Amino acid sequence: MKRYLILRDAKSEKFWQIETSETSFITIYGKVGTPGQTTRKEFENAEKCLKEAEKLVSSKLGKGYKETDVNADPAGAKGKEADYLNAWKTIANASEWKAALKENFAYLVDTPGYENYLLAMLENAKSVNCIDQQLIITFKSGEILRAYPPQAKVAAKYPESYRKLLSRHRILELEASRLKLGEHGDFESEWLEDADSELLEITNPKNIICPLWDYSDCWLYHPRDKNETGEPSIHFFSHEGGDIEEAQPCNAGSLFLRRACEILGLKVTPMESNKAQPLQNGMKVAWIEDKPIGQYLKAAARIENLPKCLIVYMANEKPFVSFLDLRSCLIEETKQIVEPKQEDGYFWDNASYDVIVYNRKIAVLTLNKELSKGSDLRRRFLIWLEENLRIETFSPDEELFFYDHFMVSSVNRATTRDFDTVEKNLETGEIRQAPRYIFWGNGETFISVFQDEVVLYDATFKKLAKVKHKDIGDGPNVVYLPNDKLMVSMNSDYGNCKLIVADCSQKEPVLQKQTLPIDVYEERHIFLLRGNVIWQLCMMTKTKQLSVMQLQVDKIASKVNFYPLEKFADNENLYRLDETQCFQICDDQLFLVTKHGIVKTYSLST
Repeated sequence: MKRYLILRDAKSEKFWQIETSETSFITIYGKVGTPGQTTRKEFENAEKCLKEAEKLVSSKLGKGYKETDVNADPAGAKGKEADYLNAWKTIANASEWKAALKENFAYLVDTPGYENYLLAMLENAKSVNCIDQQLIITFKSGEILRAYPPQAKVAAKYPESYRKLLSRHRILELEASRLKLGEHGDFESEWLEDADSELLEITNPKNIICPLWDYSDCWLYHPRDKNETGEPSIHFFSHEGGDIEEAQPCNAGSLFLRRACEILGLKVTPMESNKAQPLQNGMKVAWIEDKPIGQYLKAAARIENLPKCLIVYMANEKPFVSFLDLRSCLIEETKQIVEPKQEDGYFWDNASYDVIVYNRKIAVLTLNKELSKGSDLRRRFLIWLEENLRIETFSPDEELFFYDHFMVSSVNRATTRDFDTVEKNLETGEIRQAPRYIFWGNGETFISVFQDEVVLYDATFKKLAKVKHKDIGDGPNVVYLPNDKLMVSMNSDYGNCKLIVADCSQKEPVLQKQTLPIDVYEERHIFLLRGNVIWQLCMMTKTKQLSVMQLQVDKIASKVNFYPLEKFADNENLYRLDETQCFQICDDQLFLVTKHGIVKTYSLST
């Protein structure tokens, strides 16, 4: 079965397609003019597969989708071509074309710490052109980078990070050096058989994926091993013989940037601040500058591992959400939030705002307003960060937390007043039952608070460890470090913060406890976690000065340092935590965003 559906309204045009193949089906969906997103689902038999597929089609038709001819191009091939070609021509004609290139190729930084490689490569560029459906960059050495159109259909078996690369450019090629990222077709699986590779013990050589071709050598995805980001690890394989080499600490996009810089002869230092670092007792934190944003902020939240944040503000009495570049203080993209009206006037008047960025895909904006009758009104908006800040509303009491493209939420039972906790795939709608009272997870591990226990689960919701509630503290501010199996909790109590570290690698978790003379925000999303180092803004109890806390978590003895933030405010009355909206650390710099629309930049050095 193969079905194509289109949904058109005054605001957008979307496509959705499904194709069954025996016991599985693939769905592709998105905005017309884009490659869309692909998902795959397996079933026990062909009958169940077909039944579920027909059910999904009926559901889409009920929501207003219209079926089109099976030979039609649901993704709008002509529209897609026009979209990317127009974008490339805009880049080629831009006065600030290097900045435009940076935005176009930002997706290549798919591993934290590799931003400098992209900046160095583009700084070395001499010119850019759009010729014969190629975006062509010429470098100072004469080397040429050719960027080809997006891949029309991306195989569902590919790693998620690789699929994202192909959806932007089918191939990126350094011409003279023959460095290719994407569907190059140069790798021959027989080479693994000739080398008697260890990979042959794991899978059929035809299943091995080669994301990078490097002159006459190649880089291969391991069929089993994962890197720190959860994606398949990448290994070098030489045509001269021998087996695969050590795993690389990055994904394919970042590896391409690193190799391109090496080929161009550029010396680049990765952003070490985005990785786990040892605690430096002699670190210095020094104020650099203040830059105005030009808006009073209702809310703000950092974007994971990027010098950016998401801001919410009012302009001309209307609410907007935007990306903010923390280095330049420039607003990069803006979307107005549709304003709901209430009986007692506009909802936005005097409402409180809170925004949480869960990952690079999803953010949630929550608004609360106290009504004249003494009751509260709550609204929630789901913001899709990778889809031009697409905004949609959802139930104010539904969401618990998000990870990747999943939402974990509470659902009321139809027959009782009790509730169930479920995990929902936002792309496919697929739902699975989850343990109750879960408040955090990343797909690999989950944490819940149940009665007097904080419980740790694996990806299948099997219990891994549990800690008494009285020992670890309140659930919502617990952080889990999977590499060392450590659970960390910080609980503020009137000028004293209780720090607890639980070693969950043992049957009976061993606890470390410290009391720190500070006030901190307890919400988990305020923490900044880099490896085993937790950064947090805090208020020193005695001096009342805003400081940054650096906590290195260790199984034996965790260490804490505090660094006062000078020139935080001219008025002593503003030395309060609640004047800050968010902070970020990138490339040895700390950025602090205040409610009054100021980005304060500090250097971090040893």
